[in-house]
Amino acid sequence: MNYESFVDYIFKNVENKLTEDCKVTLEKVTKNNGKILDAIVIAKNDVCIAPTIYLNHLYHNYLEGFSLESIVESIFNIYNENSDGARYETGFITNYDLAKERLVLKLINYEQNKKLLETVPHMQYLDLAIVFSYVFENPEREFSSILINDSLLSNWNVSKEDLYKQALINSPNILPHTYSSLLSTIKKMDTFDELPEFEEDECIIPDPSADCGQCMFVLTNTARINGAACIFYKGLLNEISNMHKTDLIIIPSSIHEVIIIPKIGELKRDFINKMIQDVNVTHLKDEDVLSDHAYLYSHSRRKIESI
Repeated sequence: MNYESFVDYIFKNVENKLTEDCKVTLEKVTKNNGKILDAIVIAKNDVCIAPTIYLNHLYHNYLEGFSLESIVESIFNIYNENSDGARYETGFITNYDLAKERLVLKLINYEQNKKLLETVPHMQYLDLAIVFSYVFENPEREFSSILINDSLLSNWNVSKEDLYKQALINSPNILPHTYSSLLSTIKKMDTFDELPEFEEDECIIPDPSADCGQCMFVLTNTARINGAACIFYKGLLNEISNMHKTDLIIIPSSIHEVIIIPKIGELKRDFINKMIQDVNVTHLKDEDVLSDHAYLYSHSRRKIESI
C-alpha cells in the first residue's frame, strides 16, 4: 500500500470508529524548517484544543510490519491519553495575564523558516530566529506546547519585545538548563550506540591525547525539547565560559541541544562546519536541524558570533 492509500485508509477507519460528539480532520501541518507533515486531528465538539497525530512516522511503522488495525488502535490510544480538554487551561488564548507565566524561548533557523516567520512574532539573531511557545502545565509532566503566532499576539495586545522579556525570565524556571559532558550524556541515552570516532589529525579538540567525549559538553534543558534556546538564558554562556576560562565553540547539533567545546588553540572552522553539515544530512530529521555552521561565544565581548 502506498502512502496516499495508507492515509486514506487510516482516516476513514478512524472516522468510522468515532462517537457522534467527535470529529476528525486531516490536516497539513508545517513544522520547523518548512517540513510539512500529514496529521489527523480528533476533537470533541466542545473542546478547542485537540491532540495532533502525525501519520508520516506511522506509515514507516506500517512498512516495518505493523498491521493497519494496530496503527488505528494506536491512534485511539494517543487520542484517549490526550483528549481530556479539561487538563488544558485555555483562558490564555485571550488573556495575556494567564499566558505570560508559561511563555518560553524556542530557537530556529531564520532562513529556513521565512514563510513561518511571516505570521509568527520573532527576534532575529545572526541567522537564527528566537520564537516563543506557550508550555502547558500538565499533571503528568509531559511536554506540550503551542507556538505563539500573530493572532495570539493580537489577542493579547502586547509587543514581541514584551514576549521576549517575559520568556527570557520564564525559560530558566520552566525549562532549567542541564550541562554535562558528551560522554556522560550518551551513556544515559539509548539512541546513541557509541561516540563518533575522529582521526587524530581531524579531532576538533586541540590536544589529540584528550578524550573528545570528555572535552565536549551538551547544553540543553531538562525536557530535552527545544533546548538549543538555552544559549540565550541570561548569563549562562558567560558562566560556562568563566568555568572553562576561555571562549566557547557552539555546535548547533539540533534545535533540542547544542554541543559546547572550550576553545583551546587553533579553531578548525572548516572541519567543524563540514561535520555539522554531514550530521544534519545523515542523522537529523529535517525539522530538527538548527544551523549548518558553528558559532563562537566570545568571553571578552560576551556575545555569540558566527564562525
